[in-house]
Amino acid sequence: MEEQPLSQDEVAPLSGGEPRSRPTRSRPRKVQMVVVGLAVCAGAAAALGVAALYETAAASNLAETPVELRVSNAYERRLGAPIGDGWYPFERLVEAHKATRLTLDNVASDEVVEWTATHEDEAAPMFRATGGQEVEVTFTRVGAHRVEARRVAKGALAAFNVTCRYVRRELRDLTDFDRNAYFDAMEVVYTTEQELGVKLYGENFKSAAWLVREHLYGAADRECDHWHDDAGFLNHHVGITLQFESSLRSVNPEVCSHYWDYTIDAAESGDHFDYVESRIFRDEWFGSANPNRSDHAIAHGRWAFTHVMNAATSFSNVTNPYGLLRSPWNTNPTPYVTRSRYVLGVKDAFYTLPKCGAFQDYLTPTESDGAISLGEVMNALNGELHGPVHIMTGGHWHISDAIDAKMHAAAAADKEYSPDQMLLGSKFMWRQGYVRCPATCSTDTPESECTCSCPSSVIGERNSLDILNDVGFTTIYSLYDQQLIEGVGLDYDEILDMLCHVGHAGEMFTSAAPYDPLFWVLHGAAERFIQLVRLMSAKGLLTLDDSWSYDHSQNILSDTHTVCDWAGVDAEVGMPTCTKGVTCPGHKADDLLPFERVLGAKGDAYFTNADFWDAIEPSSNILPYVYDKLTTWPGCAGGTLLDITGHTDDGSHDRV
Repeated sequence: MEEQPLSQDEVAPLSGGEPRSRPTRSRPRKVQMVVVGLAVCAGAAAALGVAALYETAAASNLAETPVELRVSNAYERRLGAPIGDGWYPFERLVEAHKATRLTLDNVASDEVVEWTATHEDEAAPMFRATGGQEVEVTFTRVGAHRVEARRVAKGALAAFNVTCRYVRRELRDLTDFDRNAYFDAMEVVYTTEQELGVKLYGENFKSAAWLVREHLYGAADRECDHWHDDAGFLNHHVGITLQFESSLRSVNPEVCSHYWDYTIDAAESGDHFDYVESRIFRDEWFGSANPNRSDHAIAHGRWAFTHVMNAATSFSNVTNPYGLLRSPWNTNPTPYVTRSRYVLGVKDAFYTLPKCGAFQDYLTPTESDGAISLGEVMNALNGELHGPVHIMTGGHWHISDAIDAKMHAAAAADKEYSPDQMLLGSKFMWRQGYVRCPATCSTDTPESECTCSCPSSVIGERNSLDILNDVGFTTIYSLYDQQLIEGVGLDYDEILDMLCHVGHAGEMFTSAAPYDPLFWVLHGAAERFIQLVRLMSAKGLLTLDDSWSYDHSQNILSDTHTVCDWAGVDAEVGMPTCTKGVTCPGHKADDLLPFERVLGAKGDAYFTNADFWDAIEPSSNILPYVYDKLTTWPGCAGGTLLDITGHTDDGSHDRV
């Protein structure tokens, strides 16, 4: 039977607003839906602005109270909050692959209702089902849906727009079933070789090694770091996480890339709780944050002895001297993912997990016009709001017992300094050609003989202080004299020896960080924070100056703003031309990101930074996911990030 066009008079107004028109349809759109557990999915077209359509055969019925559709799933009912705390600008937001309860208000519970649902890209009927005033449906396709409920006895039709997204959740909120499904899919990504994975799971499959290689090519390039310490930081990590998530879903289409809200653990930390005791580091989750082993390998649980690809020179242009898929300067020979909470003998490198108050600080304007600067927020997301977790779970060791002892003694005497700057300084010197690492070491080469150094051919007759001045160590890390010379008691020769030797680091403190499964849950806190900022700005609750920019830090040896040109230079003996005060390629607004088809067929083949920033806007109609919480942060006083007037600033997260 041909469906009658719907006139503007039959369109109910939005809450508090004026009626909106809807284009007429000359033929019915066909749908598929499952009552009590079927599979239909709809994504999100925020542009569809219809609250409810109401059609009857008898004109007198139009006077009845229009019905409304409520949607919810078991997570929302258990946690007592809608998806995204209700902040996303979608009319009815439902979660992909989770049973959604559809309830008609102002309809008797015993009425017979014919339910249908149509995806925005489908024209042919997919499914019709007869049920009651309330049914459960599982949406399995991201996109905009039109859900129709025809009241049989009254001959009345109500139609609604529904938006479906995958929902990324805090790990501790997941059911055991969903958490295990997530970890099981991740294990496949970590244990399946790339070529086989594509054959088994399709072209969206990316192995852990493939993703590590991509990160190494960007972050361990000798020219500069194309992914960190500048404006492209967030885009690159949103992009690679999308690739990881697509790989997970090629294994199990119901899985998301979930996140860890470490501000919860930061709030609990104190005399009776240490973050390494968090559920996050249980054996069945991510394993120990500080393995009690000389090789620092994870030895128990799901991720015990997670392999780092060896003989990787045929797979990657970037490896360490042992042929392991690691940063070239990380001569760590252990063929497994490694961790340590100690940085040159100092527990947690004096850091604590970022607290809620640190995020709240960046909801407070600092510009004279009352705006929040995107450049300042990007710097914070790269550094203080997430960087400490990398350092605290990666660690740095194998310099010398004497150096470790001096640093440990200084820490015990409450002389705070920055031991993490040593590894960052070594990498800066490696990019400039001062630090040279062996091209290859056989697997039986002792680690004491496979180390980086500053050869005499590079150093010449200059003394240690001259070299430290030449490479910019003393300029960028201007606190070195106060912290290392006076505080720790090192001399210039010891500092230079430490920088040239480099030592070993756990994956999380290196350019191979994606090899640690913990990497994938780390960046959700940053992204959901910036999503909230953008939504608040769209609602006029704050002003975001979103000019493409980055506020560079002081005294951070990774934020060097230096690019070294190695083109045509002999990598063994030559020296590059390094230019200070320039932006590394990959961070400018019009630079292309390396992620092909990262947002599927609807997205560009390759995005520029500026275009990708637009595409991942939280109301985007091509972004396939949302976050479970935006304002709800259990680690904050009162459980909300928006209580920015009463939080306690302990001074540990002052803006830099």
